[in-house]
Amino acid sequence: MVEMMIFSLKQGEVQAVYHTAKDLAARLTEEKWMFHCLETAKRAEEFVKSNPELDVICMDITAAGSISMAQDLRKRNRGAYMILIASPQLSPAVYMKPSIMAGSLLLRPLDERQVTEVMTEAFREFTRHFEDADFNGQFVIDNREGKWLVDYQQINYFESREKKIFLNTDTREIPFYDTLEHLQEQLPSEFLRCHRSFLINGNKLEKLLLGKNLAVLQGGWEIPVSRSYKQALKEFIT
Repeated sequence: MVEMMIFSLKQGEVQAVYHTAKDLAARLTEEKWMFHCLETAKRAEEFVKSNPELDVICMDITAAGSISMAQDLRKRNRGAYMILIASPQLSPAVYMKPSIMAGSLLLRPLDERQVTEVMTEAFREFTRHFEDADFNGQFVIDNREGKWLVDYQQINYFESREKKIFLNTDTREIPFYDTLEHLQEQLPSEFLRCHRSFLINGNKLEKLLLGKNLAVLQGGWEIPVSRSYKQALKEFIT
């Protein structure tokens, strides 16, 4: 599943980008896509506050508060491809920031040719991420719904149950087939085994309740800890 956010205060722009993106998604990828089309600042703000996990972001950078929204989205979705909609009257210094890291730019007034050219280039660049399973900073899942790219920083833990592995983030749980042993070999060193059924993101580890055999992660997740893994967790947290 691939998720894309499209935000502009101009309804025509949202629809133009949506129809082009939908066509490109069908032609250039095999994944299922979900599009979040937002046409008011209030809806966009509420959506951003929900901490969405996005793969592609296209947003109006001229709207009030849009710079901070773009920065919040980038902080949460470091691997997402970002396309900005801007005005020639707006200085690039306002939005060409490391905290935003835009990959493409749509300049008003938008026309069909510009939207098609910019979006085609953006989609081709984005789809390269799916061709490289070692894409920096992201974990790749391939299941019946297609490929998913999940930023490592979004992952809380992996759980083995029902003969599957479940990747857990703050907002979703994604099932796929693998083993924790194999994952432990693939993942960065901050991912730690704490139980025969759990592998946690050590960067999310807030405290160990050794008396209760629990690891507490950011967000309040409580994960069981086996005796054989206690020492490794204690060393990591100190």
